[in-house]
Amino acid sequence: MWSSHSEIHKVFNLILTNNYQSDNLDLEDVSFRHRYQIKDDNGEFIGRLYATAQPAMMQSDNRPIFVFTLVARGKPLEKGIDGVIRFMDLGRELIVEIFAESTSTEMHALWKRLDK
Repeated sequence: MWSSHSEIHKVFNLILTNNYQSDNLDLEDVSFRHRYQIKDDNGEFIGRLYATAQPAMMQSDNRPIFVFTLVARGKPLEKGIDGVIRFMDLGRELIVEIFAESTSTEMHALWKRLDK
């Protein structure tokens, strides 16, 4: 488990460098924002996927948490409602993929996530 926002590496798969060593500095928290381009099967840009993580505290017991937000926005893959639904399906698939890739194996074990 983790007990501080500075332990973000226990929750998310990130490359962090904390090489600065000082008795006067302790890393307090970290946030991140990633933006990905979504492309269709022909490699054409059709939208973006946004991933953000912000430190927060649980109101009930003042434990540190991260608010992880994933949003996919883009244009329909074809005309009509079917194109809208197809983009929404693609966006959901990409969100699930990014969530699994972004979160640590330690968290997967805690959540009892089954690998596919």
